[in-house]
Amino acid sequence: MLMTDDRYHLLALTGDCSIKSAQAIAAQLREALPGRKRIAVATADITAADLTTVQLLLAARASAEASGGGLAMAAPIGAPLRDFIQAAGVSGTDFWTSTIPMEETA
Repeated sequence: MLMTDDRYHLLALTGDCSIKSAQAIAAQLREALPGRKRIAVATADITAADLTTVQLLLAARASAEASGGGLAMAAPIGAPLRDFIQAAGVSGTDFWTSTIPMEETA
C-alpha cells in the first residue's frame, strides 16, 4: 500500500517479505523511488524476512541516495526483520543508521 504525504512517501511492506516475494518487493521499491526525495519503508506488518529482504532494502537505499534522495525505515522495524538482523549478528544501527517515527509519514 502506498500513501503520500508532505514529508515522506510511505511504502508499507506487508506479509511475507522473504525470498518467496523478492520480485514483488523489488517491484514495489522500484515503483516508489522515481520522483520522490524521501521515502519511508514501514515493515511493522511483515510476517517473514530474510537476507533477500535486507539486500533489497539496502539496494533501494543506495538507489535513492544515488538520485539525490533518501530511504528511511519507519519505526518500529517489524519483528521478523528485526529478529533476522539480530540472528545474523548485525546490530540495528549497523543495518540502518536511523528510523523515523510513523507520525512523520502520515
